[in-house]
Amino acid sequence: MSGRLRERRRERAAGDEGFTIVEAVVSMVLLMVLSTVVLAAVVSNLRVADQVRSRTTATGLATREVAEARALLDAGSISVSELASATATTNPTPLDGGTVGEDLTVAGTDFTVQRTIELATGSQGQALCGTGGTGSTTLNGSDSLVVRIAVSVTWSNRMSYAPVEVVELVPLPESLSLANGGVLVVVQVVDPTSGGAGVEGAKVELSVKRSNGNGFTLQAGTTDANGCVVARMTSVDGYTYTAVATKSGYVSQSWTTSASSTLGSLSYRAAVSWTTISYAQAGAVQVRLTNAEGTAAATDAEAAGLSLTLLCSSSGTAASGGGWTTTLTAATLDVRVWPCLYSAYVGDEVPASMTQVQVEPPVSENDVTTIWVRPGYGIVSGLTAPVVPDPDESGSAEESDDPDAEPDGATDPETGTDAGTGEDAEPGEDGGTGTDASPGTGTDPGSEGADDPSGGTGGTAEAGG
Repeated sequence: MSGRLRERRRERAAGDEGFTIVEAVVSMVLLMVLSTVVLAAVVSNLRVADQVRSRTTATGLATREVAEARALLDAGSISVSELASATATTNPTPLDGGTVGEDLTVAGTDFTVQRTIELATGSQGQALCGTGGTGSTTLNGSDSLVVRIAVSVTWSNRMSYAPVEVVELVPLPESLSLANGGVLVVVQVVDPTSGGAGVEGAKVELSVKRSNGNGFTLQAGTTDANGCVVARMTSVDGYTYTAVATKSGYVSQSWTTSASSTLGSLSYRAAVSWTTISYAQAGAVQVRLTNAEGTAAATDAEAAGLSLTLLCSSSGTAASGGGWTTTLTAATLDVRVWPCLYSAYVGDEVPASMTQVQVEPPVSENDVTTIWVRPGYGIVSGLTAPVVPDPDESGSAEESDDPDAEPDGATDPETGTDAGTGEDAEPGEDGGTGTDASPGTGTDPGSEGADDPSGGTGGTAEAGG
């Protein structure tokens, strides 16, 4: 009986061996990998769902802002001047209990709403500043003026998702119509040296003149990021208009601190008049004159009265064509110029070939392009080292500082040594001149080796006659 029991226990133990440690570890690793994949999928789905909710909320806020803008237009709360300025406002319509300008918080997410209300052309739905061009036009039919409402909404956890943008064109309200007279002046200030980019922050004025010369100035506004400003004019007949732009550190192509463009006479029958002004950040240049040899800087006295000409390789500037010429009063000239590739020369004669230097707008306040100009040569890289004569090539030694030094070729009367060179005088040479002694010159004709009465050392005397 007990034997059978023991046998059954052994059989049961043999059939219930369980998992090994390796099997258990492999199972845990597979479970962790599967859990990671599932968890990542769950997190991604939650993120997408959160973005969908945020995007839906943003779309609702954008639609709400467009409706608010239309209500302002219908109520006459926005003037043509405000439409012309096309200024973007941030969070202009707060939520209940909120403040204008603060972010709109919905379900823990912060939303930022930007709204722009501006005049546009109906055919393209394009803002007036975006159309560019020059001259005047009457906008009728599909090209009639409309109001463009543009709203953009972003949110705090948007990551790489695009913002919600809504653009709506609405008819120009009757209260804002130009039918009773007036014209919109669109001025765009651009920098041709930067690919025609708009100049932001330029102050634009309209100079108004009557035929008798009397006139006044109107403030058009400050250019936006596109370099544009729009102004509404009334009672325009009989006047001539000129748009003038000013901004610190900028110059016109004529090198003046302000740039202008003439609009001419405007008519109320033309709804919109465009003009473009070229304006660029000035390049700071210091022109320095060398002497005629190019070895040293010229003095003010040497430079005074000379004419200097700067030549710009671009057309339409003050230095284009024949160049910009001025009479120097000093050897150094500081000038602010239109960015360009420049050459320069002094005087009336143009050098056969001239070096050119690119003048760029300064990176910092003290950034100045220095140009050295040598008379007869134009722009040079700098001063050249003065040429010092070679004593061996000139055939003469440098002068001695000793005032009592003997001249070259003299022979020391005591030693018979050349005083200038230190070399021994040759035998038979005259003590004073270093030449062979001749009969009757003080050498004893009857004796050999007799002393020369003049102090020189005689050689073998030739017999006197």
